[in-house]
Amino acid sequence: MKRLEMHITGLVQGISFRAATQQVAQNLGINGYVKNENDGSVTIIAEGEEDKLQNLLGWASRGPDVARVDELTHVWMKPCGLFDHFSTL
Repeated sequence: MKRLEMHITGLVQGISFRAATQQVAQNLGINGYVKNENDGSVTIIAEGEEDKLQNLLGWASRGPDVARVDELTHVWMKPCGLFDHFSTL
């Protein structure tokens, strides 16, 4: 188990990026959350098996069809184990 924290900039708000992220994460069996930031970016905090997190990372680098991802930064960490599902904040 690992924790992956992502910060995504570009056209990522107002286009259902969070809802699409939640669907992908739930399909992969990943726990955590996705939220909009005040600066127009999106943050994803995800915990799960590394291969599934890699899949989420690959998806988030593109986002849904209507998104435009300009930059994605990410950090791998030890999981905290506080999440039992994936939510949209």
